[in-house]
Amino acid sequence: MSYKITKKHFKIFKSAVQDWLEIYGLKDWLVNIEYGIDKDYRDGFNGDVKALCVSNLIGMQSAILIDDKWDDEPTEQKLKETAFHEVTELLLAPLNIMAVSRYVTESEIDTARHAIIQRLYNTVCQDKYRK
Repeated sequence: MSYKITKKHFKIFKSAVQDWLEIYGLKDWLVNIEYGIDKDYRDGFNGDVKALCVSNLIGMQSAILIDDKWDDEPTEQKLKETAFHEVTELLLAPLNIMAVSRYVTESEIDTARHAIIQRLYNTVCQDKYRK
């Protein structure tokens, strides 16, 4: 069975994406949140694709897309968990891009990893421990 993602579903997803962008402090990225996944993006994946994060590290631009149909019921919890997953993909995008690069040094990977750790410290950790 296939479930259509409605405007209400998209609104929940978009709001959760915006929340996680704020929580992670990803203010240096230009992020478009879009409805529907183009066939070109979907071709590289097997099975049910609920959403995707496509990013351009050099331009600091990203599109987070939710598919228009899901194989399972799009509950509010699943929509929010999917939003969390895609924003976390964006958070980790610099490491992923470096990992597939042919000319990356260990130092560059260390720098990217520590930038992510520092971002999490400045947002999640400080919010939890410095009230």
